[in-house]
Amino acid sequence: MFVFSTFCGEAKDVKGRQIKKSSVETQLPSDPATTVKRFFKWYKVHRDQLRKINVIDGIPGDKTQPYKINKTNLDKYLTELKKSNLLSDIYLYNLRQKYINVGLSLEQSPQFDGPIDELEYDIIYGIMEEEDITNHLNDMEVKSKITHHNKSFVLFKMNNDFKIKAYLTKHNNIWLIDHCQSFYSKRV
Repeated sequence: MFVFSTFCGEAKDVKGRQIKKSSVETQLPSDPATTVKRFFKWYKVHRDQLRKINVIDGIPGDKTQPYKINKTNLDKYLTELKKSNLLSDIYLYNLRQKYINVGLSLEQSPQFDGPIDELEYDIIYGIMEEEDITNHLNDMEVKSKITHHNKSFVLFKMNNDFKIKAYLTKHNNIWLIDHCQSFYSKRV
């Protein structure tokens, strides 16, 4: 049996202060759907802390400095996400690449104000209307699940027209998220 705390080892926040370990130890999920549900709940609890890590440098409206990706803070952000113990290296790599690509776009076309293309929504939830997920976490209904060997696909229904599809891989008997996508659809 595997157990973990919300933070493993001696965790520190961005300013180097020790973070109190969760007093509740939780069994690692052995089911792909449970992994996704647990991650979204983990993220809801930790997203304010994660948002304090300034991955984007620049002050909106300051015409002297365009937005740019702060790679040091990006590494801190990804390290904090990894502490969920629910994301694969593939997920974290792809998220890093998304930020790097946004950074390259910002270098080619400097931006000083307004929402940044590809970052105008919550990058983890994948939508602007976060409450479509946060208000319905306990109502996530599995509509479809396909598992073959160490790979799995899970489709969730959150409400009448909101869905999440997730791709996972099993590593050392633990399901980890490789990719998640949120979308609105009347059909499923």
